[in-house]
Amino acid sequence: MKRLICLIFTAVALMCFSGSVMAADYVYCASVDGEMSLHISPDDESFVVTVVPACSKLRLIDTEQTWGLVEFDNKSGWINLSFTRTSYSKAAEATGNDAVSSVKVNSKSGKTVLYNVPTDAIALGSEEKYTIPNGTILKVTRETQSGWGLVSMNGKYAWIQMKNTVPHEVEADADRYGIYYVYVLSDGGKGLELWETAGGKNLCAVIPDCIKLTVREEKGNFAYVSYDGINGWIDLRYTAESLANAQSNAGTAVNVEYTVDPSDGAESVDLLSVPSSNPNDGGSVVATIEKGVAVFGLRSTLGGWTLVNYEGVLGWIPPETLSVSETLHKDITQVLDSPYTGYISSTEKKGLKIYARPDEEAAVATIPEFTQIQVIAEKDGYEYICCDYAAGWTKKGTIALSQEDAFADFTSEKKGHYMTECETLFMSLPTENELCQSTVLSVLSENTYFHSSHLVTTGKQKWAYAEIDGKCGWVKLSDAQKVLSPLVMLMLAVAIVLVIGAVIYTVIYIIKKKKSQHNKSEGDSSNENGEELSDEGSGPGERAADVSCER
Repeated sequence: MKRLICLIFTAVALMCFSGSVMAADYVYCASVDGEMSLHISPDDESFVVTVVPACSKLRLIDTEQTWGLVEFDNKSGWINLSFTRTSYSKAAEATGNDAVSSVKVNSKSGKTVLYNVPTDAIALGSEEKYTIPNGTILKVTRETQSGWGLVSMNGKYAWIQMKNTVPHEVEADADRYGIYYVYVLSDGGKGLELWETAGGKNLCAVIPDCIKLTVREEKGNFAYVSYDGINGWIDLRYTAESLANAQSNAGTAVNVEYTVDPSDGAESVDLLSVPSSNPNDGGSVVATIEKGVAVFGLRSTLGGWTLVNYEGVLGWIPPETLSVSETLHKDITQVLDSPYTGYISSTEKKGLKIYARPDEEAAVATIPEFTQIQVIAEKDGYEYICCDYAAGWTKKGTIALSQEDAFADFTSEKKGHYMTECETLFMSLPTENELCQSTVLSVLSENTYFHSSHLVTTGKQKWAYAEIDGKCGWVKLSDAQKVLSPLVMLMLAVAIVLVIGAVIYTVIYIIKKKKSQHNKSEGDSSNENGEELSDEGSGPGERAADVSCER
C-alpha cells in the first residue's frame, strides 16, 4: 500500500513538473488573411494538416530556423513563426489590414456575436465573447480578407463578422442586412456593367462572370461595389449568391468535348478559377493542362472563355486555346436537351466513381452518397454527370431523382452503438467537402452517444448515419468508438451484480460453515476430555476401597 501511495505521489509530481515546462512557451497566430496553415513538416510546400485562425494560442514544442512545432486542436504540426506574436494583443494588432472605420451592428437576427478569433467554427477554437444588439456603434481597426473586423469591447479585442454591420453613415435597406458578397452572373456571359450612378448612367467598366464583389449599399435593384479600383453600381438581378451557382449558370451551355490546342503554340494552358486573366479580378490558377489533352466543355461566355472539367477540377480556359475534337466528340451520342438533377445512390454505398471516358477506366473523382448532381449527356448505357467540383462518366442506374428516393434505395443496414472520442462535426452528408453541399448540422462534444442504422465509406473514411437531437446526419467513425447498446449494458450490469452477489453469498456461506465445523470440533474435544478425567478420578477411589476391604 505504501508503495502504491509513493507511486501516485511521484506521478502527480511528474505531471506538475511537466505541466510547468509545457506552459513555458506559447505563440499566437498573426496572419493578414485571418488564418494560417499548419504543415506536416517545416516547408511551405508540405501537406497542410489544418488551418489555424488568427489570434489562436499555440503551445510551442520545438523550433527549426523560422519554423515552430506546435499543438492545435489535438493536432501537431509546423507553423511559420514569422507570422506569430508572443501575446494576443500583438497578434490582433498584426492580423488583417488597416481598415479604421465606424460601423453599426445590423444583423438579421437583431444581434450578433463577437468571437475571440476571426471564425465561428467551434472546432477551430472559436468562443463567443460578447453578444451585441443591433444599433451598437463599433470602431473597426483591422479587417481580414475573409470578412472579419477587429473591434475593442470592454478594453479587450474581439472579432465581428463584417456582414452583420453597415457603415455608420449608411443605413441598410429593410430587406438587406449589412455587408455581403455576390458573384457576377451576366446574361449570356457578356459581363456585368458597372455604372457611375444607381440609375444605370455613365458606364465605368464591364465585370466578368463569377467575379466576387462586396456589396456595401443598396438602392432598389442596384448595389454599390468596388471593382478593380473603380467604385460604382451594379444590377443585383444579374448576380448569384455563391460561386457554385455563378459557375453552373454562367455563359451558355455547350456540352462539347474539346482538345487543348493553344493558338500561340504554347505547350500548356492554365485553368483559371474565373473567366479573366486580369490579376485584379481575383482569379487563380487551379490546374495546368498540357497541349493535346481532351477536356469537356460545360459553358462558354461571349468573351470566348470556356468552363471545362479536367480530371475532376472545374475551371475556365482562355479564348483561342481549344479546338473541337474530331474523334472524341463522337463519344457523346446524345446531349440532353433538358439536363436534369439527381442524387448519388450507388449500390456499394462507397460513393460513386466517375471516369474520363464511358468505359470505367481512368477514374477522375469519387462523389459521396446523396450529393446532388446534374446529368447532361448519355451514351451506351453511361451518363455524363457533373457537380460543383467534378464531372465525368458513370453507368446508368446510380442516380435517384430525389434525395428521398436515394435514401429509399439505401439497403446497407449495419446497426451499431457509438460514443464520440473527441469533439467532431455532425454533417448533413457523409463528407466534409462543402462543394458537395455538405453542411455542419452541429458540433458534437466528446462522449456523445448515438445509434447508427447505416454505414457508408467515402474515400478511406467511414461514416455513420444517426439521429441526434432531432437532426439526421453523418458522423466520422474515426472520431468515435463502438460501444454496447444501453440494453446490453444494463443486462451486463445486472449480470455482474448477480455474479458479485453470488460470490459474496458463497464466501459468507463457506465462512459460516467453517465456523460451525470449528465449533462442533471444539465441543467434541471437550466431551472426550471430561470422560477421561472421570475415569482417572475413579481409579484411585476404587483402589482405596479395595485396599480397605483387604484390610
